[in-house]
Amino acid sequence: MQVKSKNRLRAGFLIPIMVLLIGIYGCDKPELERVDITPAEETVTVGETVTFQAVPLSDQGDEMEDISIRWQVEGNAGTIDNTGTFTAMQPGQVTVIANANGVSSQARVTVEAPPVANLKLEPETTEALPDATININVSAATPQGQPAGYNEVQLSTPTEGARVSSETVTLPESGQGEFQLTVPGTPGKATVTASVGDVKAETEITVQPRPVTQFQVQPESEQALAESEVTLQVKGLSDEDQPAAMNRVTVSSPTEGTVLSSQELDLDEQGQAELTVTLSPQPGKNTIVFKSGDTTQEVVIEGTKIARIEITPEKDQFEAGEQVDFKAVGYDQNDNQRSIDVEWSLSGKNAALEEGGVVKMESPGNAILFARFGEISQGHPFSIVPGQVAEITVKPGQVDLKAGESLTFDAEAFNAQGYPLTPAIQWKTEGDIGTIAEDGTFSARTVGEGQVIAASGEVTGSAP
Repeated sequence: MQVKSKNRLRAGFLIPIMVLLIGIYGCDKPELERVDITPAEETVTVGETVTFQAVPLSDQGDEMEDISIRWQVEGNAGTIDNTGTFTAMQPGQVTVIANANGVSSQARVTVEAPPVANLKLEPETTEALPDATININVSAATPQGQPAGYNEVQLSTPTEGARVSSETVTLPESGQGEFQLTVPGTPGKATVTASVGDVKAETEITVQPRPVTQFQVQPESEQALAESEVTLQVKGLSDEDQPAAMNRVTVSSPTEGTVLSSQELDLDEQGQAELTVTLSPQPGKNTIVFKSGDTTQEVVIEGTKIARIEITPEKDQFEAGEQVDFKAVGYDQNDNQRSIDVEWSLSGKNAALEEGGVVKMESPGNAILFARFGEISQGHPFSIVPGQVAEITVKPGQVDLKAGESLTFDAEAFNAQGYPLTPAIQWKTEGDIGTIAEDGTFSARTVGEGQVIAASGEVTGSAP
């Protein structure tokens, strides 16, 4: 009995000890609860690096140094190594993940394009023909002079008729890109502008005229009187039969006496210009030479001689007192004509010849006007007539008479040129003031006011 009792006491003593040991051992083992990552958010530019720190923490808040971290990135804007160093590769956003035994934490990274401090535009050529398309290189650099890739460059041109292949160009990692500029169809300057934010660059292309390879010259007449003015329409064309706009053309003439309105022509946007040529005074060929670059063309206009003269106006009757400015026109055998300076002469005493073919018709009668040009002469006979009454004046003008008194009025008549006429005059009165005789003598009868009227046909004059 005593032995059994002793054994039971030993067993009861061991059980509490085992429970205590097990409890103490379980409390000493921490468990991973979370991972802290810093920085939680970061913004970098392409090419920069940032190192993240990840700390595994137990459920008691203690760092668990013996737990390793596995790093990874979601997104293609950069990479991260096993030390937590992130390298920015291209603009965009990524998520950096730190993983420890299945427990993870995240950080957000924004990658921006490098800052642009300098933009440069380099065209493949600074001169181009109208409507040509040229390649232009655009490059961007950082303040340190490194390539500023991944930036979006805005492109524009203020030049009318010009256009860029795209309004924007996104630069690759090298910081260099390319676009095309189509220049206008007319010569001049074409400007293109590139910008990134406040940084701008500009370049200018000179649009050269298409070379003239042929001329089309159309004179208004291939024959004209010597010393005549002839207008020529000039057009320059290129190889493609396109207007060779805005070219300068030199003009000359080896013909003595031929006068050109200009020795240089500027072709307009249609490749056209106008030239006036005064032919040599000597009948014969007038040669005009057009030249632009290596292209030369001659045009010949035949100067003809005067075969006959006409005098204008062709009227053969004029009023006395009239002044007429006669002109002479010369004609060749093809009826080409021009005004000519002639030697004038006049036969007859009823007209007077003044300078330059002006004739004063002095009195009624006949006369002949002659025009001579070299050996050619032409006469123009005409007559001078009194003309019709156009105006009558009565003298004296205003008078005061007493009843029973008399006064003789006088009437003067003139034609439209102011030449005095002597027509028959009919007298009459208006108002019951008296009577008037055929010779213009007025006799006052009663007190009052009235008019004395002189008439010749439909024309009248009066004295109040």
